[in-house]
Amino acid sequence: AQTFVLRTPSPKTVTFSFAFQNRISPGTQLSLTSTEPDCAGQSSYTSNGDLFELAGASGILSFPIQLMSAGDHLVQFSSDAYCSYELRYQ
Repeated sequence: AQTFVLRTPSPKTVTFSFAFQNRISPGTQLSLTSTEPDCAGQSSYTSNGDLFELAGASGILSFPIQLMSAGDHLVQFSSDAYCSYELRYQ
């Protein structure tokens, strides 16, 4: 699990990419939620199934999240996978 703040200068779609490394146990759940700066709304992604299988041969699971307004977005994610990971977003 991790929590961080992502600042955007305008509304935009952000693609989050998890690169799974040292894969030991895939788990079946990854959930990521972004809260709007005014706390009035949230956007989220929830996986369904084996995370390593969803990531495919590349080992990277990517998905878009729509951020509806400019400002500081609280991003929270958690997973039951047992592995190292690298999170990138753009």
